[in-house]
Amino acid sequence: MAFPSASIDTEDLRKDLLYDLSKFSSAEDLREFLTRLLIQATKGRVGPRCAAVLADITNQLLHSHCVVEKELDKESEKEPQIIFDLPRPRRD
Repeated sequence: MAFPSASIDTEDLRKDLLYDLSKFSSAEDLREFLTRLLIQATKGRVGPRCAAVLADITNQLLHSHCVVEKELDKESEKEPQIIFDLPRPRRD
């Protein structure tokens, strides 16, 4: 199997990879991007090196999302949450 030439790495694939994805604000966005990347790589439009770099960047984004969520969870634990769930007194 021959790998695609390096010239394909200069092709503009923004429409194919980033269509309707702008912020990568969720794991679902990252999964969608990786799916599109896999499709383009199997079509030979993205070279192996470029695909590996993009997948690594996506992995770093996913890791940063996890870190942010943990930090937000820690912040919410600092402030105790008071729940009033007592029955009302009977005033017959």
